[in-house]
Amino acid sequence: MKQPEIETIIYQVFDNLMEQSSELELEKQQGTPLVGDGSVLDSLGLVNFLVALEQKLQDIVGSSFQIADQDLLIGEEQPLRSVETLSAYLAKKLS
Repeated sequence: MKQPEIETIIYQVFDNLMEQSSELELEKQQGTPLVGDGSVLDSLGLVNFLVALEQKLQDIVGSSFQIADQDLLIGEEQPLRSVETLSAYLAKKLS
C-alpha cells in the first residue's frame, strides 16, 4: 500500500471521528499534527484515532495488523508528528 492511499484512509478516519464529535476539527492535510503543538487530539482522541485507523487498515489488507508498536511510540522517526510522517511510516510497515 502506498503513502497516498494511506493518507486517504487517514482522512476517512478523520471524517468518522469528526462525525462522532462536533467539537473535533481535523484538517485533511499532510502537515496536520497528530501529537504535540498544534494537535487537536488529546490522549484519548489519539488512542481512538489509532484504533479506528488500525481497524480500517485490517479490513483493507484482510489480515491482522498492529499500528502501535515500540517504533511508533519512541522511534526516532516520530511517526505521529503529522499525517505525512504517519502515512510514510505505515507505507513502509505495510510494504
